[in-house]
Amino acid sequence: MKKAVERSGSGGVGGWLVVLAMTTMTALARWGDRPLRDEAGNVITDNLAWIVFGVVAIVVIGGLLETLGRSVVSWVSGQLGL
Repeated sequence: MKKAVERSGSGGVGGWLVVLAMTTMTALARWGDRPLRDEAGNVITDNLAWIVFGVVAIVVIGGLLETLGRSVVSWVSGQLGL
């Protein structure tokens, strides 16, 4: 950076500000070329998330049906006097 300050023709704080501004602009220009979001791995994680939520939903629904099924069978048996 010291060489850049010497080339800019000024020393001290003003020179460092010029170098900082030039470095920032260069970094922003390079950063601007990249896409805003890289979604290369998102397909796999999204699919895994849906699979996990699906399995959890099936387990919960199965548990509810089993519990409610027993309650309903007990109620119907009681009503029929079996």
